[in-house]
Amino acid sequence: MEKQDVESQRREGIPHMKMILDQGVLTPDIANYNYKGAGTDEDPYVVTWIDNDPRNPFLWSELQKWTYAIAMAVATLAVSLCSSAYSGGTSQ
Repeated sequence: MEKQDVESQRREGIPHMKMILDQGVLTPDIANYNYKGAGTDEDPYVVTWIDNDPRNPFLWSELQKWTYAIAMAVATLAVSLCSSAYSGGTSQ
């Protein structure tokens, strides 16, 4: 459940580990949002980021964005190096 800071009137987000481990977590704001569309094949729902959505990457801090970007860059480099590491030990 989303908590609200009484003094600053600011809503606190979902805890980081809960966002990672529980992908189906819903806040009341997300569940009760009036999405555009009817949910049919002819008029499907238009999925957008809603205000105060804690999973919206546009609301993350610069440090958080850079941390994720660097982690993905390192992971991509590791996969590239690991996928070609065996070829150095093979004979031509």
